[in-house]
Amino acid sequence: MGDWSCPLTVRGVLRSMEFLFSLLVVAVGMGGWTCESSSAKNEFLVAVGIMYLVVSGVFIYLEGRDEVMPYIYVPVMLDSLFAVFSFTAAYVAVTDEKALQCGYGAAKAAGALMFINMCCIFASLLYSINDIFEDGNDDRPRVPKGQRLKTRDESDNKVVSGAVLPAGWSIHTTEEGYEYYFHAETGKSQWHAPS
Repeated sequence: MGDWSCPLTVRGVLRSMEFLFSLLVVAVGMGGWTCESSSAKNEFLVAVGIMYLVVSGVFIYLEGRDEVMPYIYVPVMLDSLFAVFSFTAAYVAVTDEKALQCGYGAAKAAGALMFINMCCIFASLLYSINDIFEDGNDDRPRVPKGQRLKTRDESDNKVVSGAVLPAGWSIHTTEEGYEYYFHAETGKSQWHAPS
């Protein structure tokens, strides 16, 4: 398992934005209420914010370790569920009649933040759906994130899976973590070990 690093990929930034907006929804939803008791609609908004705060935190952790969920459909199911919950929570927060007397500005702000969060969740959902359709289609060898920045000495470039590389060939890694083979004299590159 690799070390955690700040996920600066599109998906990592989306998950970080989801975490931030969930935190803001909770803070504004709880802090802007001026009456003695909260309404059920405001409590639903805050509960959805808290639940997605935890879920997005797990997603950020996994993305930062360059890991995926053990089951590929879990992000799709969670993103779908929370996209619906987020829309519902944003809608009920803005239409809450009790909020008219108890901090409607805060309820509207929390509802707007939840709607923005829903847009981020929907974008993550599209990435998760894309992962399902791309799963297995990419036959390029993938190198774990922790090994990407390690330099290889000359002896490492000569042996691949117990076989010796032909003369002139070397192994390189793309920024995305895919290994490829390069022949210096011809300039040819390929994904699979040369024979």
